[in-house]
Amino acid sequence: MDPKTFDRVAMRAADGTRRGLLRRLAGFTLGGGAVALLSEVTRARRNHKHDKKRKKKHKKHPGATCFCGTNQTCVDGECVLCDVCFRDCPFASVQQAVFAAEPGSTIRICGGYFRPVTITKDVTLLGAGSQLGGTTLKGEGVTRVVTIAAGVSVALLDLAMSDGFDPGDGGGCLNQGRLKLTNCLVSNSLAQRGGGIFNTSGSNLTLLNTTVSGNTASTDGGGIFNDVGGSVTLSSGSSVSSNSPNNCAGDPVPGCS
Repeated sequence: MDPKTFDRVAMRAADGTRRGLLRRLAGFTLGGGAVALLSEVTRARRNHKHDKKRKKKHKKHPGATCFCGTNQTCVDGECVLCDVCFRDCPFASVQQAVFAAEPGSTIRICGGYFRPVTITKDVTLLGAGSQLGGTTLKGEGVTRVVTIAAGVSVALLDLAMSDGFDPGDGGGCLNQGRLKLTNCLVSNSLAQRGGGIFNTSGSNLTLLNTTVSGNTASTDGGGIFNDVGGSVTLSSGSSVSSNSPNNCAGDPVPGCS
């Protein structure tokens, strides 16, 4: 086979036109080197198709970041309608949503600033993140931000609590039940005890990847005050730091100094 004819045959193989290739090869005898080259071309084409399939499958799993409307929040890479937001949501305040929720419900809160809330049933509050542009519950320096009633189990995820105040215990949060904070921030709050969080006797508080920072107590427990018989667990990624006059007080909080 002359070089020009061989080049045309190889190009047809690379383009995937196997039938055309076979027809051209019908009248020719290839040497060992030519056969090997054609085998390499066919194998490369097959591997290329396999790689493309793997990339397509990978694209089916979006990342956690997405761009949503003003009445939506990003959950596992998909935009989901919020229950609480400033426009076009069922509720304009977190407290309204909690009042209306069935026990065990998840309440999705869009990004923005929202008023304090008292929770008296088992619910989950899911925000849009604890950083700037996320979901922040604010006490405006005049009231406690979050109050958890006795006997309930509550989960707060991806939100911030800030600017809380109480003349007694728990400026940012008063926990009288079972509370789990995940990916949360508790900051800039003030109380006599437990500027950030006050955990009452017999209550259970768990922090996962949560920060308690920049809070103040006029007597003790700037970050967390754990009352006698209370339980506080600082799980992976959590920190209690830069609170005044100290970070933790009351019954010991393992991992807090």
